[in-house]
Amino acid sequence: MKRDLTALVKAVEKKFGQSVTMATDFEKLAFAFAKQHVALQPTMLKKLWHRYLERETFG
Repeated sequence: MKRDLTALVKAVEKKFGQSVTMATDFEKLAFAFAKQHVALQPTMLKKLWHRYLERETFG
């Protein structure tokens, strides 16, 4: 799963051209997922994103 999250982070940041940190970025990301019939709330994406970054930073 860690490889999947790493690939997702890299793909998303490549698409946005920057790191994803702002609330509006998570709203755009949730909208992009919705186009693929995946319902994720921006707040949940933000929580997942921060947990992933914590694991990458602190192991």
